[in-house]
Amino acid sequence: MTYISTMGQALDQIERLKNMQSQLSTLQYQLSSGKKADSFSGLETDTLPLLRARTKLQAFETYEINITQADRRIGLMVTAIKEFKTQAQNVEEAVIGQIQQGEVDMGVVTDLSNNIDDFLIDLVNTKDGERYLFGGADGGNKPLENTGLLDTFTQSQVDDWINGVIDTDTLIANIKDRTVLNDTTAGYNAALASSEAGNVFVRVDETTELDYTVKANNDGFRDIVVAVSMLRSIGAQIDQVKLGDSDPATTVIPPGTDDQDRTDNFFELYNELARMINQGVTDLEGESEQIQQVQAQVQALEEDYLVAKDNYQTIVSNIEDADMTEVALKINTFMIQLNASFQTTASLRDLTLVNFI
Repeated sequence: MTYISTMGQALDQIERLKNMQSQLSTLQYQLSSGKKADSFSGLETDTLPLLRARTKLQAFETYEINITQADRRIGLMVTAIKEFKTQAQNVEEAVIGQIQQGEVDMGVVTDLSNNIDDFLIDLVNTKDGERYLFGGADGGNKPLENTGLLDTFTQSQVDDWINGVIDTDTLIANIKDRTVLNDTTAGYNAALASSEAGNVFVRVDETTELDYTVKANNDGFRDIVVAVSMLRSIGAQIDQVKLGDSDPATTVIPPGTDDQDRTDNFFELYNELARMINQGVTDLEGESEQIQQVQAQVQALEEDYLVAKDNYQTIVSNIEDADMTEVALKINTFMIQLNASFQTTASLRDLTLVNFI
């Protein structure tokens, strides 16, 4: 029996079968993974747009992490400042109340200042994880410690004032002058005391950083801490504003030539401490408003980034993700084509001259 050579047709058919099997394998991968290809080369001309979209997504995710962290930290700072102000105002109200009554019960103010002292320091040392939020860029070290140096300083100043070594104006000037009462004496860490602690920023895009720094040794915190220490020292050393008829000679009173002079000296100092606390509260309100403005900015940016992320994620999905319905239809079509091709190949194999004719 004579056979007709179908070598060329067979080889051509085999090559087509290989291509179809390769395409079927790709479709099966798409069906199982949900992705169009397992490498960038499989995406052909879509590779560059995909890489650009993924780069944008990665940048947005980084900025979102920064923003989320800054938002949380600013929230903690605002809460701490608010509580610090509340405690300071309690002391201020007690001081003003005593002034308005014209009689001063030092025990009341002393007890209040003693009770809130450690709490004020704890608020200044507010942390987010292991980071102290009011330490500036030196967030790894506690900003404020109760080293005892501040109380020692204020006690010595009050003692000198009582003994006539310094007058009231000098005492007031000394506790407000940072060259006399420096930050180290006030209990601040070395970085803050030396002004080496930098500011704190949040990077929100490629070119923009927002400053949300509030340092523990700013005027607001510092003035209140110093004023509370002064009130505590005055209460510990002065028994009364002026001597009563039955008071012993050992009763400690403010300096002055007579009762009126002593009263004037006392209330000049007392009023100044109330003003320091009031001004400290005002300063802290300003600091709080500034960082809340930053918080509003980062929250707005976070919302914008969420929208932008969704858009770029859609681009990525459109490029990477396979249409499952389309893939299933293609697989079904290829299966039919493959079966037909296999049947054709089998027919060519058995082709003879008789069959051919």
